[in-house]
Amino acid sequence: MALPLVVAGIALGAAVLHESTKKHYKNLEINRKNSNPSDLDDNRVMKAPSDQYSRGHYIEPLPGSIVCCEVFNFLDHTGVWIDRETIIELSNNGLVKAVSAQRFLDERSGDNIFVACDHRHKPIVIDGCADRAISQIYSYREYDLIENNCHRFVNYCLTGNDVKISRFSSLNDQLLNVVEHNIYWDKVNPM
Repeated sequence: MALPLVVAGIALGAAVLHESTKKHYKNLEINRKNSNPSDLDDNRVMKAPSDQYSRGHYIEPLPGSIVCCEVFNFLDHTGVWIDRETIIELSNNGLVKAVSAQRFLDERSGDNIFVACDHRHKPIVIDGCADRAISQIYSYREYDLIENNCHRFVNYCLTGNDVKISRFSSLNDQLLNVVEHNIYWDKVNPM
């Protein structure tokens, strides 16, 4: 008799959490339109990539945009967008390669690609990022999930400096230092 009550309680709790999160993302988009980046003292990632809550604008990345997808709703995989047929990534075998947007997702569990944008839904592009990424195609890096991963490679493309970047959040911190405004990870147009 108690088991159905527990299941009902869990289902109710999940529904409330889902609605709360949907409301948060809706309010985020409303506030985003009215925000002024110069009013903020503390820049941060305002909208994280999420296959579960990815409503909003669809964005077409620009050459040199930073893109990512989810891996098992736990990790993120990053790369540098050149065009729909070319995303440059560090694969888990250590080879830097150019793959299509579809192939970028095929090897991961995520359903969507996300691009780092500003508050106006404009993809963030750093001068030299695309050129540095292109120059690395077919090079090899000793891959390590913690010490030398896709985030470290993308950071190198952004800054030209090869420093240890272990996590997606650390890459976001580096990007925040470069752009000096909030970051919103928006869903790429699936075309």
